Amino acid sequence: MKKEILTFMGIALILVGMTSCGNDSSTQRDVESSNSEIEETVMVEEIQINDPILKGYMGIKNALVATDLERTHKEAIAMAEGLGTEADSNLVFHVKAIEGAEDVESARVIFEGLSEVVYMKIKENEENAVVVYKQFCPMAFDNKGAYWLSTEKEVRNPYFGDKMLKCGVVEETIE
Repeated sequence: MKKEILTFMGIALILVGMTSCGNDSSTQRDVESSNSEIEETVMVEEIQINDPILKGYMGIKNALVATDLERTHKEAIAMAEGLGTEADSNLVFHVKAIEGAEDVESARVIFEGLSEVVYMKIKENEENAVVVYKQFCPMAFDNKGAYWLSTEKEVRNPYFGDKMLKCGVVEETIE
């Protein structure tokens, strides 16, 4: 009887894990829908942003959402060029590290640090031109969790991309 209960509990946990954080990419149709949603987010964010730090950051974030290393590198290069010579050295360090990342997973790890630096920059600025949402995925990095920023309230997860596009919650709104 104990064995049957443990088996049932194990199956229940697996099912909960598969459905947690909106993992809706189990069918081809859902993957195609996710890819379409990724592109729509990219277009909206590119139109709204004038701040070079935030624009560069969103470019990198969107490339990671799309799980596109080549585009991530291009966005990091563009951000580095847009920062200018008087940019914060910690910011430049993270952008250059993403530029040299060998794979998407490495870029995502570095992106977590970049997110923290950009978050502090935004919080220092008392008048932000756009609303920024601090979002959190509890499952990132082996359930350690990680934050990122977005100009869209709807979650598009850069740590999992199309695997778990909608995994996350809005933790803070910065206006």
